[in-house]
Parts: sequence; structure tokens; C-alpha cells
Amino acid sequence: MNKKYLMKGMAALALLAGFSSCVKDVDSGSRVSPEDTDKTLKEAASLNYGLNIPDGQTWDMTTQVSANVNVNLTPGETYSVAVYANDPIADKKGVYLTKGTVKNGGTFTSTFTVSSGAQSFVVGATDSKGITRFTDGTVKNGVLTADFGAKNAASRSMRSITVGKDTYDTFNFPTEEELAAAFPSAIPGDAEEIAVDGDYHYYLNRGEGHNYKLTSAGTYNIGGSWQNTDWVDGHTVYHFYNIYISVDGDVTLKRNGAAHFNLYILKGNVTLVGNYGEQAGLISVAPGATLNDQRNSIAANGGIKLFNRGTIKATNTEKYDIGNNSTVYNEGVFEAAGPLTYSPGAGNTSYFINKGDGKDETVDLKAPSMTLNSTCHFYTEGKTEIAGLTSVTQSGIVWINNGHYTTGSMKFSAHNGTFYNYCQLLVSGECDFLDGMFNMMTGSYAEFGKGLFNNFHVNMYDNSTINIKDGTKFGRQGAGIMQGFYAVDNNAKAYVRLGGHTQVPAHKGAALHISGAKLTFAYEKMTFYDGTSTGTSFDGTNYWNEVTKEQLIARGDENTTWEQHEGATYTQSETVEITTPTDLECTGKIEEKVVPVYEEPVVYSFAFEDRLDEKTDYDLNDVVLQISFPVTARNSKGQVTKIDSTKLNVTLVASGAEFQINAYIGQTKLFGKEVHEALGKVNDPSVAQPMINTGRISAKPVSTQINVPDGWDGDFNNLDVWIYVNEDKAETTKSRRIIKYLEDREKVTPYAIMVPGDWRWPIEQMNIWKAYPGKATDTENVYETEYSFKTWAETAERTDAMKSWFNNPVEGLTFYTTATE
Repeated sequence: MNKKYLMKGMAALALLAGFSSCVKDVDSGSRVSPEDTDKTLKEAASLNYGLNIPDGQTWDMTTQVSANVNVNLTPGETYSVAVYANDPIADKKGVYLTKGTVKNGGTFTSTFTVSSGAQSFVVGATDSKGITRFTDGTVKNGVLTADFGAKNAASRSMRSITVGKDTYDTFNFPTEEELAAAFPSAIPGDAEEIAVDGDYHYYLNRGEGHNYKLTSAGTYNIGGSWQNTDWVDGHTVYHFYNIYISVDGDVTLKRNGAAHFNLYILKGNVTLVGNYGEQAGLISVAPGATLNDQRNSIAANGGIKLFNRGTIKATNTEKYDIGNNSTVYNEGVFEAAGPLTYSPGAGNTSYFINKGDGKDETVDLKAPSMTLNSTCHFYTEGKTEIAGLTSVTQSGIVWINNGHYTTGSMKFSAHNGTFYNYCQLLVSGECDFLDGMFNMMTGSYAEFGKGLFNNFHVNMYDNSTINIKDGTKFGRQGAGIMQGFYAVDNNAKAYVRLGGHTQVPAHKGAALHISGAKLTFAYEKMTFYDGTSTGTSFDGTNYWNEVTKEQLIARGDENTTWEQHEGATYTQSETVEITTPTDLECTGKIEEKVVPVYEEPVVYSFAFEDRLDEKTDYDLNDVVLQISFPVTARNSKGQVTKIDSTKLNVTLVASGAEFQINAYIGQTKLFGKEVHEALGKVNDPSVAQPMINTGRISAKPVSTQINVPDGWDGDFNNLDVWIYVNEDKAETTKSRRIIKYLEDREKVTPYAIMVPGDWRWPIEQMNIWKAYPGKATDTENVYETEYSFKTWAETAERTDAMKSWFNNPVEGLTFYTTATE
């Protein structure tokens, strides 16, 4: 039968204890005397089968593992937790080792029997809706640990500054005292009214800190020699004057002369004309006031601070340059008609801090494009709309989105690791990342039309999501961390979905890496290539010579396709449904469409040989039993909700013996009859019994339920399973014997074994080491002997590979059937 065998990969369990047991025959008529049995069997194994068993060999290979599964997902939810012996998604059936319920925030604990070589298992947590999340649990020092959701994850307020200390220190955020001084509530009483002088108002120097006020609508020319200067410690110190504007109406300002003064707009619609020129000092716009700035560059060499709680409209369509030691602090609305740029200004650092006005329906910052091309830093926690390109062109720039940022396209081409997304980033077109690192912080969401990555990797924090809709290309890979998507740790549950066509060039060490035990990586289509011509844009990047991982390995190429680390998994894109977050959210709604997994408790296969002498064929198929706890309740999705641990479900799946045999657990005779008769065949003691489900005669397996034996501890390794063999067909003869699974575990050759799972037993007269010669490594059936039964049997100190010998049967030399076939 072409039936999938047992369990695969990391979830497969190793062989449980097996041994031979000989006792005095019921009527003292055995062929081999008990005192010579061990020697005879060991010699027979060597002479007949070339199986050289070392002295002191033991067949006991199991251990008890304690499960500790932490669940921190949805508050108030109760989860069903299962530890699986297989991959339930791939197999569409979950064979679980242990199962129970736990409230969110709690820890599921249990103990179960596994191979001493088992190191990891798939663990599932199912909520009340039937949605199951899967992660990998690892075994260390006898304890299986797994975590669903980050422990003690701190919640984040969208409106607060949540950047870490190092990043926060980059910015020149104003203090509460500075903000209070920047937004005076009234004009000082000593302020001097600017007198009207025709169409212009022109004042000369009146001294340090002099206050002026403008309270009438009109056009004004301000300036003159207003600044005092001193020479202090080798540089010029400027003394600033203050101008306060509070007008019901429109004010137009021109400037003649002095650039170093402070301008406070308390009220009015104020326009700075195009030739107003650069200014040092401060400009503040109070709530309700408007500044129309026609300039293309705002800062004089002394630098300027622009504070806004009203509306600023930068109306110059050429550009609006925020450089030369400028600081823009926006709590209102800032609209630019031309590109926002940041010029060097003799290397003086500039800042744009967009706090927003707290009204989510308002776009706080709007511009046709924004280019950070100097020593400058950008931070936003408001709502930002950049219609065209957002770009960073140089190193040393910090870009932080802590709000809602929308842009037509994005290009970060500086070797930086200081790009942070704390909330929502939407790029409708192409996102081009070159030479650096992007940080998707806790609870953040990024959505790109297309993605282009060259020597660039992304750090994914807990509950972060990247959704690329229309194709992704990966190009060259330089030194440092290999490009791809990396969860910051194995407790960070993050999502990456690549829609459209993902294209990856083969590369030494791989050009695409994913890492993280809880990172869900989903893609629609992925293709690998031998070569690429890396362009400067998505459409300009091309590939040739489609290739596969197997082809690269076959030809000994040092290039590889892609790599997964730290338990990272991947799936098809349609299994993860992502809804773009609203303006009130940071994180999009994510639905994991998990196909309901039909579940069964793990079964333990007990297989017996019926002879204890050198004439045995050692095919271990003379009696094969599958034993488990019975299922008493399931939900609508086929998941087990209740088992009866007071009973055992026993299925007889094969009997390859010619002798009459009765099977027992404890003192209970199974099926109430001889095994061949139980399988529906005529029990005639005068003839050889038929060999059933070993390749000759087929029969439907038969099941029964019994009470668990008195005093049994629940460990299937300690279950008293045994058979009584009547060799000479008639009950009147004296050739009878008992083979017991539990007794004499130090015997030299196993004649009863127990495998936890739906094991494939050898076909008739096919000894077990021929049916399990090792792991096939290529199409020529070259086997890795480390994975063979023989290597396992002949080695006292076994590796994990040896312990998994039963995972690699030779197709056609083994048999399998179940009660459901």
C-alpha cells in the first residue's frame, strides 16, 4: 500500500522500549531451554542476520517530558492547547500527545512519553472560535516550552512618544517651558505699536529684547538694523527682538535688513512674501492663526525654530527648504505646495517634529514630496500625506513614524539602521530599501504596493505587520546581516505577507532570510534565479535563469535560495487575511484562515515476534496492536474535546503468525478470542494460521475497548502488553510460550517493540533491518546507515539520527492499514 507512514521530521517520536522476554513454557516444552536463550538469540542474530549486539545493550529509549505552554494572546479567552506528534497543517490531521485547556495569561502543564531524542514539537492553541495558532515547542532538560504571544508586552498609545531613549535623544523636542514661551497668550503690555509710514513700517534698533506689536491689517515692511551683536568666545552672539501680531484680517510682511528677531502670530492671516528672505530666531503660529509662507528657504545662518498650533501653508511650488539648523515643531496643520527638502546649511542639523493636532480626521502634514538629504531628522506622530516620493539619501538620518504616514513611493538609500515605524505606514507605489535596516516596532503596520530590497533587512517587533501587495524583488546582498525579515526574538509574533510575484536571486548564504519562531511569513508566488541585474527601481531590476534549491545542490553550487531561522514558518498568502488599519488604528486586522484540523490522540504500536529461537524471521509483524485512549467527544471541526483516560482503545491491525496467538493487557484477554479469529478468519488449530495484513491476506482491523489495568500510571511505556503463543497448533501439545513487553528489558534482542504512532511494519519474512536500512539520500537509493535499524541496534550510545530509524521505511517492504481504510 502506498500509505504515508508514521510521523515526520522534528515531530516524529523515536522508538519506545522493546525487548525479548522468555519464560519457562507453560508445559516445559520449549525448543530452547531458558538458561541458553539469551546466548542462542545473540548468536543467531549475528550468524543469521549480521546483527552484532553489544553486551549490556538496552532497548529502552523513552523519557517523560513535562510541557509548559504559556498563552498570552487575547485577554479573557480560554484556549485548547495541544502538543502534536506531527505537522497538523501539512497532514490535515493532528495527532496529539497531550491536550488540555488554559485561560489566557496562564500556563498549560502536562506530562507525556516521548523519545529520548525528541527535541521539538508543533504546539497548537485553539480559541473559542476554532481558530488555531501554531508554534514550535522545544525540549530541553526534559521540559517542553512554548509561548503564544509576548509576555508582559507593554501597550502603546498612538499619541505618545514611544521611541527608545537613544532615538529620543536624537531630537530637539521642546520642553514645556519652551512651548509656553513660544505660544504667549497675550501681547506684553510694554509692546510698542508699529506706526504706519505710508505703505511701510520701518524701525531702527531700540535695544535688547524690545517688544513690538502689530494690530492692524495691511502690508508691512519690517527690518532695519534691529539686531545687536556681541563677539563672545570667538563667535557672534545675536540679541533678538520680539514682534507680536494680533489682527482681525490679513497681514502681509516684507522685510528690509535685520534677520534676527522673533515673530509671534497670535491672531490673523499673515503672509510672508517670497523675497522676505531667511530669518533667524523664532516664528510661532497660535491656534486659529494662519501663516502663508511664500519663501523657498526659511533659515538664516543662526537657525530658526518654527512652532505651529494653527495653520502653515508653504505656498512656494519650487521647494520649501527646512535646513541650516531649522527646527519645525507642528501641532497644527502644515501644508506645502512644493517639495519639502533639507539642505546642508554648513552641516547644521535640522528637525521636523510633527506632533499633529490630535484630530484624526485632519491631515497634519501634507506635501507633494519630501527628501531628507542632509544632517536632518524627521519624527511624526500625527497624520502625514506625501503625495509623491519620500526619500532619505544620506547616512546619519533618523526617520520615525509614530502616527499615520501615507506616501506615493518611498526610497531609503542610505546605510542607516535608524528608520522606525511605530504605527501605520502606507506606500501606494514602490518602496525601495537600499543598504540599511528598517525597524517595524511593536504594534506597527506597513503596506507597500511593491517592494525592492537590496542589502537591506527588516526587524519585526511583536504584533507588527508588513503587507506588500503587488510584487517583491530582492537584489544584491552585501556584508553584515543578510537581508530579509527578522523577528527581534522568538516571543515576537509578527506577520509578513508578500502578494504578487516574489523574485529572489540565488546567493551565497541566500538573498532572503526569515527568522523568528512566531513570524508568520506568507507569499503568493516565489521564484528563484541564477542571476540578476540590479536596477535602481522595481521595474529596472531583472532576473534570468530560473533555478531551484535542488538544482543548486545537485550541481554543487555554493549559492542558495532562501533560509529560515529560529523556527520561522511560511505559508501561502491567502491563509493570512489582512485588513488595512483605519485612521484610528496602528495595527491592521489580521485573520488567520486555518483549515480545521481533524484530531486523534497518538496511538502506540506494539509489535511482537512469535518465536524466541534462531529460526525466527524477525519481521516483527506476528501481532501488531495499536493502543490509545478513546475519544468521547469532538467539536464541529473534528477537534477532540474529551477523551476517556479510564479506558484503552485497542486495535488489532496485523497478525503475520502461523501459530495460534492470544493477546493480553494485564489479565484481560483482548477481543475475547484468538487473534486470527478476531480478524475474521477461520480458527482451525489443525492447520497453519493465515498471515493477515502482512502482504498476503487482507482483513479489516478490529477494535475493542477495555478498562485500564489496575495500578497503571498512564505511561504507555509501562503498559503490560503480552502474547501467549501456541506453536504446534493444538492445545494438547507442550510448545507454548509467553512474550511480554514489560519484562527483562536488558535482553540482547528485542522481540517486542513499541512505537508511538501509526508505524509501518515489515511485510512477511522481511526482517526489520532490511525494511529499515536507513535514510535514502538520492534517487539511486543510497542510504545513510546512521538512520538504520541495524546501526541503532548495534550502538549503545545513540545519536538522535539513530533514534529516528523507524521514520525511513523502504516503500514496498513495509505494510500499513488502519480501521478506517
